Amino acid sequence: MIDEEAIYNYDVFISSRNTDLDNKWANWLIKEFENWSVPKELIKKGFQKRIGRVFKDSEESSENININTEKALIHSKYLVVICSKNSKKSERIENEIKIFKELGRSERIVALLIDGEPYEAFPNELTFIEENGTIKKIEPLAADVRNKTDQKEKETKKIALLKILSCILACNFDDLRQREKRREKRKFRNKFIIFSCILVVLSLATILIWDYNRLKITYYNNFVYQYGLPKGIGKLQKSMYLKRAVTYIFEEQRRVLKQVKRVNSFGRLRDDENNFNISVWIPETDVSGNVKRIICKDHNNKIVMIREYSSDLKIIEFQNEFNLPFVSDGSSIVRYEVEYNDKGYITNEFYYRDSWNTFVSDIDGFYGKRYEVDNNGMIITEYGINMEGKNIINRNGVFKIKLYYDRLYSIIKKEFLDSENNLFYNTHKDYGYSYIEKEYDKYGNLIKKSFFDNNHNRIIPLNSFYSSVYYELDSFGNISCANYLDSKDEYIHFSYSKCYFKYDELGNNIYTYFQNMSNQNAYHTNGYSICSIKYDNNDNIIEKIYYDANTNISFMKDGYSIKRIEYDNNFNKISVSYYGNSTNKILNNYNYHKKLVMYNDHNRITNISYYDINDDKINAYVYSHEYLGYESYASHLIEYDKKGNIIENAYLDENGNYKNISSGYAICRYSYNDIGLPTEETYYDSNENKTVYLNSKKWFYGFHKLTRDYDDNGNVIKILFYDVNDNLYLADGKFEYWIFDNAKCAGLIYEYNNSTRSKIIYLGTNQKPINAAKGISIIKFENVYIDEVKQIIDKDIKCNSFQKESYYDVNENPILVYGYHNNYAGDNNGEKISIFTGINNELVINTNEAYGCAYLIYKYRNPFNNKDELTYYDTNNNNTLNSFGYYKRINTFDDKGINIISREYYDIYNKPTFLADRFYKVEFIYDSFRNLIYEKHYDTNNNMISDSVDKYALSIREYDNNNRMIKCSFYDLNNNLTESRFGYAKMTIDYYSNGKSYTNYYNKNNAIIK
Repeated sequence: MIDEEAIYNYDVFISSRNTDLDNKWANWLIKEFENWSVPKELIKKGFQKRIGRVFKDSEESSENININTEKALIHSKYLVVICSKNSKKSERIENEIKIFKELGRSERIVALLIDGEPYEAFPNELTFIEENGTIKKIEPLAADVRNKTDQKEKETKKIALLKILSCILACNFDDLRQREKRREKRKFRNKFIIFSCILVVLSLATILIWDYNRLKITYYNNFVYQYGLPKGIGKLQKSMYLKRAVTYIFEEQRRVLKQVKRVNSFGRLRDDENNFNISVWIPETDVSGNVKRIICKDHNNKIVMIREYSSDLKIIEFQNEFNLPFVSDGSSIVRYEVEYNDKGYITNEFYYRDSWNTFVSDIDGFYGKRYEVDNNGMIITEYGINMEGKNIINRNGVFKIKLYYDRLYSIIKKEFLDSENNLFYNTHKDYGYSYIEKEYDKYGNLIKKSFFDNNHNRIIPLNSFYSSVYYELDSFGNISCANYLDSKDEYIHFSYSKCYFKYDELGNNIYTYFQNMSNQNAYHTNGYSICSIKYDNNDNIIEKIYYDANTNISFMKDGYSIKRIEYDNNFNKISVSYYGNSTNKILNNYNYHKKLVMYNDHNRITNISYYDINDDKINAYVYSHEYLGYESYASHLIEYDKKGNIIENAYLDENGNYKNISSGYAICRYSYNDIGLPTEETYYDSNENKTVYLNSKKWFYGFHKLTRDYDDNGNVIKILFYDVNDNLYLADGKFEYWIFDNAKCAGLIYEYNNSTRSKIIYLGTNQKPINAAKGISIIKFENVYIDEVKQIIDKDIKCNSFQKESYYDVNENPILVYGYHNNYAGDNNGEKISIFTGINNELVINTNEAYGCAYLIYKYRNPFNNKDELTYYDTNNNNTLNSFGYYKRINTFDDKGINIISREYYDIYNKPTFLADRFYKVEFIYDSFRNLIYEKHYDTNNNMISDSVDKYALSIREYDNNNRMIKCSFYDLNNNLTESRFGYAKMTIDYYSNGKSYTNYYNKNNAIIK
């Protein structure tokens, strides 16, 4: 009988032999007891929460039980006997079982069979009990952990454990097993959930880490700068990118922008012709992510320029790869000072020409720009500003530009507006319209472009021959055909109305041909119908071949059929050669077959040489922007200082000797100050002796050396001229701002008002004011506005800003030149005006032979009637005849607004009159290629008349298929050949297969003039 009053210090007493196998299972059992928890359902029914303390006896040093072990056995609630084949041999185990039975706890003895059969392993005391003095055989409560072929070891252990536990807890084994199964399922489910969560977290972390480290590619239609870094706008799907001619790809890694690439649908880099031919932008940032610089490259991986930022991002310097100032063609702007809005977009920028923040203006006369931007940084309004940061009107009368965008941020409309927010007709030769509209396909490719005037009528702009162009595209977004339309959306009447393009597998244009409105092959104005193009592996053009309308190789206008180009390892263009066919070397119209170019380590040109078909050097005809014409030489050598400034230009003949060019020198040397501004230039002849500069087309000439001084703002304040003996010299020249010739001075002093030139003083050899010409020693300049001008003339004018030019003698007393003291000159808002006033600012007559009036007004071409108008007025604001005998001159342009088709002259009563007794009207007729074919002179009755100066009434010109003139003839009123003022009656030009030409001149009897 169980003693319920006993005090149990242990829940379980484990009896086992001290062998490895027995100890293994005893320890296993102890561990399982420690880790096992009672099911909550049983706890709620009053069962204990856990298996309590466990005592393990495995001492076999003596068969007798020591007192501590016996106490533990007496105070244990259950006895678990580890049974193996050797258990029967242990008297100690037998004694422990016997004691436990004597305590009346026979029902609380459980056997764990670990080895052998029951009859081999169970101690004898386990197999019987004594009831009322009678021995009774029993089957002991036992759990079996022996290996079973039909059961996994884990499951065997689990069942054995549950059997023991059911005995200890005094609960039903099957009930406990079911509860345990349910709990195991719950545990498995919970573990699965936990594992799944961990797996999800790990996967998410892995994805995030992978995503953080991977190179991310994003496609955009365009980009802006935000806090100096490119930011993509107009996000595109990859499927759209594959259908576009140009896309901006942003590559980002670890949240850092690595680079931006401008590519076509094949992933090939495409240089932006409107942005210095850049196709790659590579930002460099500091540890905080602030931009330090952006390296801009072209498709050849050549650095075009570097945008260098100050630490506060307010200064942007433009440099080349050698940290020298980057200066683009036609501009000296090398530095911006900018302001940002609260989103990091530029809203103001000032232009400087050096690191000393010397103001410089752009081609529009602006010293900076002000922008209104939208939330994505796109410019919606653009203003030009002066040095004080105030909005001003540009030289053409435009006050601001308004931009509109579609959903992808492509420009759909660009407007020119005046200060009253009205549409303004921009008269600049590169524009000639009020606004432009653009249309795009669903992928963002441009498909149509149209031009409009300020009355919303379609017009043909000044820089084009069409009013609208409609583009047909291939499946990759490339233009396959350009259709040129007039203002009525009909094909334009021009030498060609369509231009077709074909591309290779990389998207390079390899074939271009022109057709007229009848779909027949037509000619470009450069004298060819078809052009095929070849490229190297880096998409650089290496060959162009020109064909006629019959697909035969043909000479184009410049005298060649094939042009081949070679590059060095840095992709610098080092050779350009010309051919008549694939092997026939020829001299082009500029008298050379090949041009070779050499570069220094900074990729700057150091040598340009010209060669004939035998690869011997030859004197070529090279256009000079300085001379404003063609020079003849075989080589041009250029030297630089360490800062990249040109320090010498030299010209050589075909024998390698120095050669004097048309400006009278062979060598020009330059010096600079510390900030790179030119301070001195000197000229030398072919013998390297000092010589004088003789280019009379320039401002001043006839000097050997010129020096310049500057103020702290970088403005020129003094120029001096020297002779070959380094003495100050009276150089010849023209006045800078007007047409008077034969001026002489040894130098000039300039004064400024806020970096705007306000005074010029002409100096003698003693560096004191001198009478340079017409009594002029000093010229003063002042910017004035329409309010002042309206007090002088009584006319309704649009021109609203003027520069006032005034003349003074050596003592700075006002003087009259050609009868006037002040000249107010304005050129904006579609008008060009000159007003002449006296010392008291009263209207006076300009007696110069080119004028003969008090003021004149020139109105630029009106897009509505394609006419411009020049009129002259006297001091009473009345119409007046100028020095050539007319009041008004009207030029009428063709429907394209390009060629003048008639010029007419009128008297003060607006009746036809003669130009200096020559003719009333001259008529010009052109072919579809814009070639002049007829010139006719008329009297006031519209009858043809023989011009008393030109000595002909009619001239006729003829051209070949390459638009090259082949004949020019002059006729009298009876259509007979007549000798013109040029000394001949007819001229013919023959062209040879090598592209060369020969000209014959004839008298009125058709005889060659020798």
